Amino acid sequence: VEAAVVISAKNQLLLAEENPGESTSASSAVPKSFPAGSDILDWQNLSARWGSWIDITFDEFRNYLSTPVDRKKELRKRTAELTPRINLLLQEYILDQSGAMVVDMDGLSLTALGFSISATKAQITGLDTITSINPLVVLSSNTLVSTAHLEALDVAIDFDVTTLLGTTEQMRLKYAFKEVDVQIDTKVALNTTKVGHTQLGSIFDVSHIDNCLLKGVQAFEISKLNITAKEVAPSSIEGYFSEHQATVSTLVESLHSEYQSDIVKAMPLMIDSTIREMINALIPDILQTMTSGCPDPPQFKSDGLVDFRDFLLSEFDSEKLEGSGNSPYGNLFSLLYDVLEKEVMMTGASSRPVLNDLLATMTEKQSNVTGTIRVAGKAVDSQTTIQVAGLTAELGIQVSDVLIQNLDSIGDPLHLFQPVRGTPNVLNNTISFGVDPKPLTFAATLTIALSDGAEMNIRNEVNVSLFIDDVSVQTAFLVQVLENSISSFPFEDFSNWNCWLSTIQLASDGS
Repeated sequence: VEAAVVISAKNQLLLAEENPGESTSASSAVPKSFPAGSDILDWQNLSARWGSWIDITFDEFRNYLSTPVDRKKELRKRTAELTPRINLLLQEYILDQSGAMVVDMDGLSLTALGFSISATKAQITGLDTITSINPLVVLSSNTLVSTAHLEALDVAIDFDVTTLLGTTEQMRLKYAFKEVDVQIDTKVALNTTKVGHTQLGSIFDVSHIDNCLLKGVQAFEISKLNITAKEVAPSSIEGYFSEHQATVSTLVESLHSEYQSDIVKAMPLMIDSTIREMINALIPDILQTMTSGCPDPPQFKSDGLVDFRDFLLSEFDSEKLEGSGNSPYGNLFSLLYDVLEKEVMMTGASSRPVLNDLLATMTEKQSNVTGTIRVAGKAVDSQTTIQVAGLTAELGIQVSDVLIQNLDSIGDPLHLFQPVRGTPNVLNNTISFGVDPKPLTFAATLTIALSDGAEMNIRNEVNVSLFIDDVSVQTAFLVQVLENSISSFPFEDFSNWNCWLSTIQLASDGS
């Protein structure tokens, strides 16, 4: 295997010398058509399909991944250590306890010189050593570019080696890289209609998100894969030929020492040609396999109501509040609620909930001033007919030129959508405003007009201001949401509040 790496590296360098400045990829010379049309998502114009909220959400998601956060608590250090948030997310949700990501490689095998070698799995460590990242930058209508720098990256590949005698032993091949720069350009044709028809119940279990959302991918291609390392440590082999381990290790070290510079030079060429083409060739089968794992949404009783203790909490926490504790709605919303508690409602570096940072960013995009929302012109314009003591008149109410300042002044206590012990359909909320020196401020122009179309024509215009200084508001909502309505809720209606409201069961009197 090590010899094959050396030979491949030499071949790539020869091709590069013969064709300077040209790609060594065979496929790069043949331009490929990529799906297009009204149903294909334009990454440069997301709002055209789903509204302006998706642009803000996408930008906030990118910033969320790359924002430096303090992980001194996780490392149990006294001094702060900043790291991109994506490292903490990888550690919590992707990597195992040892900090590794394990990839199943069953089916990748070769036979040579009477030996059958089958790769069983790859173990990648160091993915959480990212020091900088610029994820998902939109390059064109179908191309996204992600770049990152990692302190170290270790790859261990496990093989089953079968000899002519029929005996099988295990072997592990290890590679170690330091100061790694990664750039991945991906072309993605996402059919928004297919994604929009996906129902929420199909992804109640987060393990099915990829399976279901990939149903909308009409085409996926890695157009560029550039990985460079400042240092490549000598590879090592463990397991096979254990009685001759020293001899095998010496041979591998000799190959590495002789051809290390060639391997380092050729690595970007090999990755962006041979390896990238291998990955692209596997993508259609991978997509087909993964999309087949998207389940149908679960069915509940026709009048069944969502129990928010099971909906938002883990099995353990649900049981503590007298819920069923058996995760009838999967783990999607419990994980989202966990993120809400840990990443949004928690106190950040400013000694205020992190929600303020999100509000500051979103309001700045709306008004160019952090914490401020401006609505120029009419925000509310209502007309109605009233009858009082035989008088019929038209009543008009207008609210215009709305100004909200210091919206990012939320403090503790802060609890949102908190399930309640013993009650399945009640959510408690506590939110504190105006905790900063500047109070939360509302200002608007209120216009009230009353006219009977004859002698009476009254119009009053009043400038209204409201200041909220260090106030906590506590509310409890009784929300009866039909289980089947949530399970069958389509993605295409995600931004339509009317559709969300339709999932709520009406009272017996229709109210």
